Amino acid sequence: MKRIHGISYLMVACLMILSSCEKDPKSSGDYDSSMAQDQSFAENTLEEVSKIADQACDEMTLRTYRTGNDNSNSATITSTVSGNTKTVTIDFGAVDVTCMDGKRRKGKIMVSFTGNYRDVNGTHTITFENYFVNDYKVNGSKVVTNSGKNALNQTVFTIETHVTLGNTSGQTMAWNSNRMRTWIEGESTTYASDALAGVRDDVYEVTGTASGTSFNGLAFTVTITEPVRIETDCRFITKGKAELMPEGKALRIINYGDGTCDGYIIVTINGIEYTVNFL
Repeated sequence: MKRIHGISYLMVACLMILSSCEKDPKSSGDYDSSMAQDQSFAENTLEEVSKIADQACDEMTLRTYRTGNDNSNSATITSTVSGNTKTVTIDFGAVDVTCMDGKRRKGKIMVSFTGNYRDVNGTHTITFENYFVNDYKVNGSKVVTNSGKNALNQTVFTIETHVTLGNTSGQTMAWNSNRMRTWIEGESTTYASDALAGVRDDVYEVTGTASGTSFNGLAFTVTITEPVRIETDCRFITKGKAELMPEGKALRIINYGDGTCDGYIIVTINGIEYTVNFL
């Protein structure tokens, strides 16, 4: 009897050890935060593109994405009209330039408007021509539609994005999203009404979902669980949470922070936190 009890205790102990190992992402090999970093990079890059487009189209200059303190060192911005469509082209040139946010850019961002940005049903479509950010090539389109006011009298935009991001290793990330973007601060000021503030006081909250394939080839889905905060005057997402579900992997929880413009996110995998720095 003692021998049987001894074997039983041993089996229980082994099962407990195996169970604890399965719960440890490092022991199972599931501790890679790179997919969460890829997702956050795509999210931030596409929000950044919208900020660039908003500034260029509202002011015909870039305040926070120019190449120096002098506005004359901004990207070249031109505007053309064809029928009912207005197109604004933001040209950073064919050679890398380092902008005020520390990122290198080259190539063109094109913004085509049907109707006005502030008008209900006004739509603008953002596309790219040989556009690079820190050697990552951006292709595809982002369509933003003004859906009118919500119950709080805030303007709401629906956004559909289909892009690919290419890195220097020849890998490609596909990123498709459906978003709702709510203008929560700064809507009452424009460059014309307040040149000092202009669009720099604008703040948006973004909700919605995304899906795609990461640089490592795994499919993923993303759901924003707490609204993501986008501030025109900060080069990072400052607040919000999202859940990233990679193919065949554990859920990743992405925490963008407490509202501080610091470039950090926290990724939680199986209860273990990893800090990612985008600076």
